[in-house]
Amino acid sequence: KELIEYKNKFMHTDVPITYPIGETLGQWVHKQRALYDEERLEEDRHILLEQKGFVFEPGTDVKSTIIHEAWKRNYKELTQFKRDHGHLEVPFKYKASSVSARLDMWVGKQKHLFKRKQLSRKHIKLLEELGLDLAARKKRNGGLDGGKWDSNYNDLLAYRE
Repeated sequence: KELIEYKNKFMHTDVPITYPIGETLGQWVHKQRALYDEERLEEDRHILLEQKGFVFEPGTDVKSTIIHEAWKRNYKELTQFKRDHGHLEVPFKYKASSVSARLDMWVGKQKHLFKRKQLSRKHIKLLEELGLDLAARKKRNGGLDGGKWDSNYNDLLAYRE
């Protein structure tokens, strides 16, 4: 019932996992997709949901297609960043081009989604294959490990003398 109400209101069934109706609709939708992906969703439930226009595979409705295309564009920019710089430590406010979103924010969003178990297995696999450590926290020292920071600090002191 809640799913039908959501679809009537928003014209799609791509319910965010955090959607507030009944406090669990988004989680329930997420679970149905997971069961479908794992081929464990009961056939009668699959048919019922399909009859109501439920989208099992994000990317097959207009909203999901737009989101998927944006994800692919950002992933491609991250891949290019790694090719150009040899690492995935995207600097603060970095933009690949004047028309793209901030790549540092997108990487942070992927880590946030991973932490909340909201990042798809497909996206996890692609990002990990690229070498992104999704579990790593953002470093508060300008992206440099302790040894490199110390070395740069000593260089700064030497320069000031």
